[in-house]
Amino acid sequence: MAKQVNYRDPSLKRNKLNHTAGLPKGKPAKSGQGQGMKDHTLLLTNHFILTKEMHKRYSRETFRLYRGKWRKKVILLGVIVLGVALLLCFALKWYIPAALLFLFGIYCLCMSRFGYLYGSTVEYRQLQEFFGPCVEMDVEFYPRYLRVRTEKGKSEFLYSQIRRRIEFDDMAILIVEAEGIITHGQVIDKKAFAPTELGQYYDILEEAGVEIEA
Repeated sequence: MAKQVNYRDPSLKRNKLNHTAGLPKGKPAKSGQGQGMKDHTLLLTNHFILTKEMHKRYSRETFRLYRGKWRKKVILLGVIVLGVALLLCFALKWYIPAALLFLFGIYCLCMSRFGYLYGSTVEYRQLQEFFGPCVEMDVEFYPRYLRVRTEKGKSEFLYSQIRRRIEFDDMAILIVEAEGIITHGQVIDKKAFAPTELGQYYDILEEAGVEIEA
């Protein structure tokens, strides 16, 4: 689960100080008063239900991103075990130990490729226990940040904290990483957008400098 982050734009305080400097006491600043309001203007909302299939695809991508070293070690272990199994089978004629090692080697190779499936199932069940049978959420896009709303609360992330953007035909994954924030992967359901809203979604992230991962 994502850690709750209370977003507070530091530029609002700077703007207030800059525009009020030199003014007589009791007179409000005339210029720049609407800048803070613009930063908190809702531009777009993505309302959807996170399905088990969507979460499985999310788990698969994050498994490849963050478990790369682990996968390489497991693949190497599987190859070594298979080599030892073949040696025991054909050189020493130890068929039972060879068969056991062979099965373990195949298991290692399968885990390196499909190890995310079990974790995905467990995680989605936990989400349902926390949010209810329908994992429903709203992702709101603002000029400088996005807000994720659920029945349990809300989380806010600056666009500058998005480190990875993975796009598919029907969904997207935004990976948020920052100091003091637990790494958070946010799913975007493109099917929930109207045609014009989908173009607006692309424009918002491109304007914010959030590039698509090659």
